[in-house]
Amino acid sequence: MAPQRSTTALRSYAAQIKSVCPKLPAVSTLVRKFRCPETGFQNHKITFPLNCTAGDSTPGYETCQIFQELPRWNEVLYFVKLELKETSPGNLTVSPLSGTSFPAKSQEVQRAVVCLHWLLSQHRCVVSVRPHQLVLNNYPELFWDAIKRSLSVRTLRLHYHKFDAETTSRFFYAVSRITRLETLELNQIEFSVDVKTKPWLTHSLTSVTSLKTLSLTNIQGMSNTEDITELLRANHGLTKLKIDANLGGDDIVSFYEFLSVSASLTELTIIWSGAEPACTIGVLFEGLMGNGVLRKLCLGNFCFDLVDSTLLSDMLTANTTLQELAFFYCHWRFLTRWPMKRERQARFENAKQRWGLWWRVDPFITAIKNSTSLRRLVFDENPFLDEEMGRLLVAVKEKGLVRGALLPVPFLVVCHRVLPFSANYGHLCQSGCSFLSVQIRYVC
Repeated sequence: MAPQRSTTALRSYAAQIKSVCPKLPAVSTLVRKFRCPETGFQNHKITFPLNCTAGDSTPGYETCQIFQELPRWNEVLYFVKLELKETSPGNLTVSPLSGTSFPAKSQEVQRAVVCLHWLLSQHRCVVSVRPHQLVLNNYPELFWDAIKRSLSVRTLRLHYHKFDAETTSRFFYAVSRITRLETLELNQIEFSVDVKTKPWLTHSLTSVTSLKTLSLTNIQGMSNTEDITELLRANHGLTKLKIDANLGGDDIVSFYEFLSVSASLTELTIIWSGAEPACTIGVLFEGLMGNGVLRKLCLGNFCFDLVDSTLLSDMLTANTTLQELAFFYCHWRFLTRWPMKRERQARFENAKQRWGLWWRVDPFITAIKNSTSLRRLVFDENPFLDEEMGRLLVAVKEKGLVRGALLPVPFLVVCHRVLPFSANYGHLCQSGCSFLSVQIRYVC
């Protein structure tokens, strides 16, 4: 199968993109410039347009023919600070490059944007995209037109971008048209206040039935649980969710109650973004006691008091599916400064009597001993004193011995940013590692 160089096909494509982006040169100029265009480096040229042959039955073309010219296509895309990478056999990812951007109206940038449009709209081998700001700021109509035409993009990542009213609408419409989208990641995004974000986003994600992974962090206009809960109810296929929000009041209760009965989520990450530490995480633990789907839970920027730690321990004991629990930038306090209602005060007194001196570590030890599913605890830093860590290591070491056999999967305790072993419990870690059922890992 020979690469297509038909003037008719090229003219048709030039007319199409000119109608999408009127600020591009005239159709005749585009046709002239894109007959075997140069890359901008020395006298290198690329074949354009170049059809995708990924999956073709023709011998020699099982992998897309663009791989034969990949270095030169990257020379073209360099002018919009993008790079094509083969992240898995036969699949390409569009990733941003660092460095100073080129003038948006330059010939090299316009050529690169057109080539990017062709890749995204025509090539089945391009499966993941994270655009550079140069493209989003100066040629949004071309980019979103290409995205909505794509039949192969499965992952879309957008970081650090501010949308105006027109591009906000374009974004939501394009997302709703990506028929195979599996992962959507939005971070530090500011949508136009002139567009009602919640109904647009909910409608878009309802249309994308293939969506499995959703990450929404630092999204202006999506800071309350009502928005997020409606969004989750709109898509029943989600298996992985990452959110950060300033949650509180009745909204957080309904949000956590929804998560507790979710029949699809297997991985959940919640990062607290409020100015004050969160004091309602215990509601989530109560809800997850009966959840039979969740496998991984990550919590960030939360503060746990004695009541929360007790609820966490009870949840880990009762839950039969949770395998990994991770904490990042979390803090444990015996008693917080929050005013306690009478019911919580009673819970606090009961927890104080239950754990005594070892209030910080024994909730985890109890969970390790009693949980039938938990296999991994992750801390971004060691939250325990030496003696407390010693007790934790002994509990992990003995977990396999109590069962009378080796665990099918080693139990891991991972602590990042930890100082070298204290002499008080270093020997316990060393002896623990001699058991195949236990692995204790410290990462400095």
